[in-house]
Amino acid sequence: MKKVLFIIVVLVLVVIVAILMFDKPTVRYNPSEEPPVTTENVKAEDTSEEIKKVETKKVEPLPKVILPPQPTVPKISETKKTKKAPVFINTFINSDKVRLRKAPKLDAEILNTLEIGSPVKVLQYNISGPKVEGYKNKGWCKIEYLVQPGYVYGAFVSSMPSDKLLIKPPFVPVKKDVFVRKGASFSYTPIVRLPEKTKVVILGRTRDRVLLSNYGFDYWFKIDHGKAEGWVFGSFLEISSSGKTGIKIL
Repeated sequence: MKKVLFIIVVLVLVVIVAILMFDKPTVRYNPSEEPPVTTENVKAEDTSEEIKKVETKKVEPLPKVILPPQPTVPKISETKKTKKAPVFINTFINSDKVRLRKAPKLDAEILNTLEIGSPVKVLQYNISGPKVEGYKNKGWCKIEYLVQPGYVYGAFVSSMPSDKLLIKPPFVPVKKDVFVRKGASFSYTPIVRLPEKTKVVILGRTRDRVLLSNYGFDYWFKIDHGKAEGWVFGSFLEISSSGKTGIKIL
């Protein structure tokens, strides 16, 4: 009898639990509970529709703008090439008793007198001024000699290419009157005649010696002077045999 009562109680509990789980309260629609329609709600809805219309509207292409023709800019290769300034290395005075002046004029104040071979620093070149007759036409140069600036005629300044800085270039006098020639041969045209004992700067020599009748067996030397730059046969120069071999080969 007790077992039967226990079973009945359990069944009743199960039925109650099932009713509680499946019996949900139904929500009834009440129109009065709807939120009132306001102008803000309407504006919000209208603007959202306008945004959609704008998004879906096709964007028309802008009309082409024709610009006036622009001036052509010349390419770098077409521009005029500027003349590069020469590089002055181992610059020196190539003539004897050259006057260093205060201005690029023949009547300007003399600041100093420079001997042949004097090392100088070129500050400015090809300055306009009076020409010195009988000498190379190279304008005037502004130079610096022992921190003293001044002007000399450009024909009296030379530059010797060298890997090392020369303290003083080799210079020698000529033994007798000699013609300076354009090339290392008597067949070349004479440029100028230098009188005996004129000091000249030696720029270089030929590799081999040549034998010339009445002149001996010697090198041709390239010399520089205010009047000309060219070649002189070695027998015309007062230079020792040991001194000849140490000169640069051109």
